[in-house]
Amino acid sequence: MMEEQVAQATVDPAVREWAAYICRNLTNNDLPGQVAAITQFVRRNVTYVRDPVGQEYLVAPRQMLTQYSETGAMLGDCDDHVMLLNGLLQSVGFDTQCLGVKHGGASDYNHVISGVKSDRGVVQIDPCQKDGNDKTYADVLFVKSLT
Repeated sequence: MMEEQVAQATVDPAVREWAAYICRNLTNNDLPGQVAAITQFVRRNVTYVRDPVGQEYLVAPRQMLTQYSETGAMLGDCDDHVMLLNGLLQSVGFDTQCLGVKHGGASDYNHVISGVKSDRGVVQIDPCQKDGNDKTYADVLFVKSLT
């Protein structure tokens, strides 16, 4: 379901317009700068809130951006953060994936982060990590393989 939401966002003109707007002050073809700017936008503007009790609640990237336009705020849990980040990045040509990880010493996969393909391999980005200090998770469940 997450990958379907990201796929829809990837070809949504409104999502692409947001990604282009976020990257507007960068120099030509600054790929690392684009990833950093879009990641910062998500980290700064999405407030982490949990899903309803006993329910998995997904907020589509376009819905989050509409919410931001109307209220100045976006709310969501880790999967919502990742879907927004991946949708924005894919809309401007980056190959991404959703990664399940074990967070906080858990024995089960309990958190989702983003994987972004680069010339260094897959870079792990946790858009919920508001201080920007991404840790590298060794135990990763690849929700979708990058080609």
